[in-house]
Amino acid sequence: MKKSAGLITGIFLLFTSQINAQASVAIRTLSLNPDPLSNGLGGTGVSLPSSYPLGFYNNPAILGYSGQTNNFAFQYYPIRITGNGTPYSSFNSTAITAGYNFGKLTKNLNLSLGIGFISSKFDYGMYAGVWNLSTAMGKDLSYDKYNAFGLGISLNYLVNLSLGISIKNIDSKSIPQPPLEEWLPGGETKLDAVDWGLLINIPISRLAGDIVLYRLNEDSELKPVVNLSLGYTRSNIGDDVKYAITSMAQPLPLTAKLGYTFSFGADLLIKNYQLNLITWDIIIEVEDLLVTSVNNFEQYSYQGLLGDIKPWENLIAWKRTDNVTLRKGQMINMFETVAFFLGSYINDYSSYYNNRSYGFILSTDGIFNFLSWQMGDNPYIKFFLNHFGVKYSYAMGFNDYDIRSLSVSFSKLTF
Repeated sequence: MKKSAGLITGIFLLFTSQINAQASVAIRTLSLNPDPLSNGLGGTGVSLPSSYPLGFYNNPAILGYSGQTNNFAFQYYPIRITGNGTPYSSFNSTAITAGYNFGKLTKNLNLSLGIGFISSKFDYGMYAGVWNLSTAMGKDLSYDKYNAFGLGISLNYLVNLSLGISIKNIDSKSIPQPPLEEWLPGGETKLDAVDWGLLINIPISRLAGDIVLYRLNEDSELKPVVNLSLGYTRSNIGDDVKYAITSMAQPLPLTAKLGYTFSFGADLLIKNYQLNLITWDIIIEVEDLLVTSVNNFEQYSYQGLLGDIKPWENLIAWKRTDNVTLRKGQMINMFETVAFFLGSYINDYSSYYNNRSYGFILSTDGIFNFLSWQMGDNPYIKFFLNHFGVKYSYAMGFNDYDIRSLSVSFSKLTF
């Protein structure tokens, strides 16, 4: 039991969404990041424009951004942790998003809308709540789960401004602490929490004009791609948590995240066709738990929008300050087909545990894009290649958690 409890505790301390313990908070699994790409990028994702369905966990404004091109996408992400060869807990997430770009309907106003749904469950398993396993068989033990419903809107005029909000319906069954050789169900609570965020994407190279890096011939040329994205979220806004078996109430893990992403790359243009040859993303983000203790942890209070975050020191000078987690990530995407990424974080625990992550993505986008150039005589195959895509993501998270996911999308449809 002690070994299992220690491993479960390690999940909360070492997972990518690790939070600081300024005050005791409830339902910490709300801070477990279900997005594989974010896990491999050191827990970043607030400022990274993404079309992955699970990406709006990091910032619901991403739904508005992805709605510009993504009409429908589905992603599934399971992770199962084992101890002594026997499964004792699992974390599973599924996400669906849909969006539409109203650019054709509103010719002078490039407006897009996106909606999303995430279902996540952390099941603590049979070891988490019992001493005698034989008495627990067939019983519903401890878990944290939520369904998140998100809405995002994006306006693209010179720069792209996206806003988003998500509502989480939470069901938590607390880990019971029974006496030896007895099984006693723990308390259960149900409540709602709200996340909101914004994302600003500045297309620097597009605003600079029609710049050509290199002209291969009269029909083909290389053009630079330089973007800057800024993101902010305030997540887990809600009432105090109180389980049925206790009179003590605890706050939700109210958290602020702030950061930016620089993207550098080059596009290949051949007649009417375009392919991104390479993109290098550099991501710097910080987060702070906005719950502080009062009267020696007997009471607590909430902080404002930034909490202890110091934008100049944390984001510009890349220095960590008290109570703030500094996250860094880098990703190289080549030919819209393969991407490699790595990340790290720095906080009070990073000197004791593995604080680095890495991974890769395999995508059909580049291959299908190239093949569609050759299918000009077959409109059906060309339609499939232009609008359908599959991505496989692999990330090695902190404490060597092996994370895989598959996403399927239909995009770039206009009516």
